[in-house]
Amino acid sequence: MDNLNSLLNIILTYDNQMVRRWINDSSIGDKTKTLLKGIQDNRYQSNEEAMLHIYNNLENGANFRKLKSRLKEKLVDELLTLNLEKRYTSRAQKSLHKSIKNWVSAKILLDIGYRKIAVELMEAILIQTLKFDQTELSLMLVKELKLNFGVYRYNKLKHNKYLKLYQTLKKTYDLKELFEELFASLGYKVSVEKSITYNVEIQNTERKVNELSPEVNRIDSYYLRLYYYNVKFFINMIKKDFNEQLNISNNAIVYFEKKIGYRKTALFSFYQKKGIGLISLGMLDKAIQIFNKCLSFKPTTGGVSWQSVHNHLFVCHTLKRDFNTCHKVLCTVMNNPKFDKINRVFRQHWYIKEAFIYILNKNNKINHELLDVAPIRKFRINRFLNEIPLLSKDRKGHSTTIHIIHMIFLIIEKQYDSALNKILSLKQYSFRHLKTSEYDRVKTFIKMLVKVPENNYQLTIIKKKTKYLHQKLLTTPMDFSEQSMSIEIIPYEQLWDEILELLNNKK
Repeated sequence: MDNLNSLLNIILTYDNQMVRRWINDSSIGDKTKTLLKGIQDNRYQSNEEAMLHIYNNLENGANFRKLKSRLKEKLVDELLTLNLEKRYTSRAQKSLHKSIKNWVSAKILLDIGYRKIAVELMEAILIQTLKFDQTELSLMLVKELKLNFGVYRYNKLKHNKYLKLYQTLKKTYDLKELFEELFASLGYKVSVEKSITYNVEIQNTERKVNELSPEVNRIDSYYLRLYYYNVKFFINMIKKDFNEQLNISNNAIVYFEKKIGYRKTALFSFYQKKGIGLISLGMLDKAIQIFNKCLSFKPTTGGVSWQSVHNHLFVCHTLKRDFNTCHKVLCTVMNNPKFDKINRVFRQHWYIKEAFIYILNKNNKINHELLDVAPIRKFRINRFLNEIPLLSKDRKGHSTTIHIIHMIFLIIEKQYDSALNKILSLKQYSFRHLKTSEYDRVKTFIKMLVKVPENNYQLTIIKKKTKYLHQKLLTTPMDFSEQSMSIEIIPYEQLWDEILELLNNKK
């Protein structure tokens, strides 16, 4: 039922009169109309409810499945007739949709014996598919054309032309397939795996990529270059070669800025990667400029891209200790009408930032008179802990910051016995779940936190006892990749500074 509902909603987005036309169409059966209207009115919560409404019993399962299947076919046919021009975001997207429709028409004409007009149509389609790098469709067209002029309507010049074009396209296709697979496998590693090193497998991949680089750089192919630049970026992310990440991003930006008529997705992606590289190199003002440039691409408000950019802006201003702007970024996200509808996991990361702003407020780090945004809600620790169930239950690092924030709150409220218990649970958590090297920073920070209750919250002694740990933290800088930032949501250096200041204020 969900698929039918989704199809209908898509169609109604472009043609809100579609259901009314169907209801008045005598060629459409009454049961089909009843099912369609029931889906539109959100009347059915299950197949059983729909069956009872249409057949008055639950004994017509086979007939109901056929009814749903016929309706799905009709909705798909309706989808193909829609005028989507208002929704196209680039000439390449418009060209692709048109080319696919024309390709289907040409194949039908070929199948029913109208070869001449079909071939003429294919040659016209090929001009557009080549223009906008639609390699797979171009290959199918060229295969038909070289066969046509080699066998059915022999033309030596045209056959040789399409044969050479096929060989060129096949080489591009094979390279694209290779880099697409590398993109998928490396992308999974850097976004999901918690521990990834520059091992022999990655080194062999890098060697293979470097061998193919001259050939790739000779081919002007949007999608091949998209996968190629991403693969190179991922390899250097694993190597932690920030300068090379920046270099790759710049090369990609130069290339994609010249690709007129395509969607701006690739440009947005590599501007964002450039911003991450700049943060890693400590070039925060330039990073902020780049992330604001990303926002000029107008990513969907509340979407993954929009949130990612604001997340990086928050981190930049945190590292610059521009806490008023941090607060402004947080208000921009949390006061947005779509905030409650965004992905729950993403929302929980912002709740942690909200807690950080609360700590900054306690240390008088935010000047509310200078803020020109609506304030966020009043922070409450119990609500905070209830709003982050997914991260709280995580056993691979994500819940660490939640425990840390809770412990800092207990210090603020002078609940020192509870804070001591929280520290003990953090030590156990660290021992059980944070054993590998990628958790070195959080383990170091937890060791620093342990020193707070151990030394009876005496600032001078705590600073002395944690000096070597603090230095270790500073010499292992934060990783600003999306995967790492999902664990270290607030830089631990910043949290430590705020803890020391809290202790200083309570002397």
